[in-house]
Amino acid sequence: MSASRILTDFKTTAWTLYNFIIVHSGPVILCQFLAGKKFISPGINNENLRPAHHIFYCTGPEPDQEVEQIKVLVFSPRKIRNLVIAFLLLAIFSSSLHRVASARHKDSIQALSWALARRVVVVDPGHGGVDPGAVGKNNVLEKDLVLAVGHRLALYLRQAGASVTMTREEDRDLADPELQGLYKRKRQDLARRVDLAHRLKADALISIHINSFPNPSESGIQTFARADSPESYKLARCIQSEMNTLLKVNGRVPLRGDFYLLRESRVPAVIVEIGFITNPREYKLLQDPLYQSKLAWCLYAGIVKYFAEQNNEQQEKGGRQH
Repeated sequence: MSASRILTDFKTTAWTLYNFIIVHSGPVILCQFLAGKKFISPGINNENLRPAHHIFYCTGPEPDQEVEQIKVLVFSPRKIRNLVIAFLLLAIFSSSLHRVASARHKDSIQALSWALARRVVVVDPGHGGVDPGAVGKNNVLEKDLVLAVGHRLALYLRQAGASVTMTREEDRDLADPELQGLYKRKRQDLARRVDLAHRLKADALISIHINSFPNPSESGIQTFARADSPESYKLARCIQSEMNTLLKVNGRVPLRGDFYLLRESRVPAVIVEIGFITNPREYKLLQDPLYQSKLAWCLYAGIVKYFAEQNNEQQEKGGRQH
């Protein structure tokens, strides 16, 4: 059985390596080993504060601020050992469960990948050339990041048997080189991206972009669909669902957008904003090649599910007609 007491008058002094500390930060519990420190109070008998017998946790403010209160729980060495083992086993179990779930999901997507055979998909990394798109710190550019994700997505799709065309495979736009004026170049560039999808009679047009916002706390992945296109919305819904599930991001839903590429497209088209370059966490993630591959996989998984659902609907319609 444990006893407890509150320390309100304390200071830090050198101590041994083996104390286990749980730091409460709001609803979050941060567990770590505390090396070389202990908390003591002049009013507490030091004999009762041996390192092998105690767990400390802060009930005051954030861990990086001045601690106002410490509650001492007195446990036996065996109790502390059991608690540490329990925490470690829980961490291992959670990690293993996540790996198993991810492997099962990957297998389920691979089992549906037949739906991509002979499908024509246009992958559109947004911006390019004189148009950098959103600009992050240290001149990190949207056009470069979405191109990297686009190449990865194209690879996944081709491996599954889809016919893939990228609107650009390098840092350029689709406007005539001699055309002057950013607005004119942008209009011609967008029109040619849409025209490419039409000429190829594409089954889907996936345009990849990155968001920005004055408030750096804004984060997440957002899909946009053409307002009057059920197929466009289905495609956006499938991609959004995979992003939300696999990347554990905020539960956004597809929005109907009135953007040129969506408005002018006669094929199922979506715009996917894969993060906020103005959010510190996502700014770092978007530059990570591993995370870029995860984004590409989520896009791929959403596209696979869209075509699998489409095939099932067509089969059901055919069955009813017979």
